[in-house]
Amino acid sequence: MSEYKLFAQRVGLVGITNAIVSLRVLIPILSYFFFSRVPKVTIFKWLHLYVVVNN
Repeated sequence: MSEYKLFAQRVGLVGITNAIVSLRVLIPILSYFFFSRVPKVTIFKWLHLYVVVNN
């Protein structure tokens, strides 16, 4: 049972590590495409609207 538990822990750690690495690569790429296509003025207007409505 301990061999299976050790195997499961290693597979879990590898899976978590792969997910973190994937997100660290994908988030800058996706944010670049989003911010390059949406005018920055629009983003700040939405942010201001969000802050005003929630306060």
